[in-house]
Amino acid sequence: MAATVRENVLFGAPYEESWYQQVLEASALNQDLELLADGDATEIGERGVNLSGGQKARIGLARAIYAKAEVVLLDDPLAAVDPSVGEHLFYKAVQGLLKESLVVLATHQAWSHRATTPTLTSISLKPVSDLGSMGV
Repeated sequence: MAATVRENVLFGAPYEESWYQQVLEASALNQDLELLADGDATEIGERGVNLSGGQKARIGLARAIYAKAEVVLLDDPLAAVDPSVGEHLFYKAVQGLLKESLVVLATHQAWSHRATTPTLTSISLKPVSDLGSMGV
């Protein structure tokens, strides 16, 4: 089912103009919306077929921010964007609008660990051979 950019960001939440505009700016979506014929009323095709990978990632990030969730899991939204946009997203979104949330950010962007606060934690997993069989 197709939905507009705005509907994808709101994800059923009530529309709050001021908050919505802050979210678009932090998610670096304003320039994209200016290029789309219908702005945030542009319909996104099934599975986002008419969007780039970076646009999909930023709309997903905007949805997470707009929801004001206590816990946010981000699977490398910085990977599909250029470095300057990635820094913008990190500082304006992750450390900006999401500063009151617990954010778990999985990323390959080496520069981002230098800016994280208060702690960077490394998790060590057991080798697969130590996990046991699944009855196979």
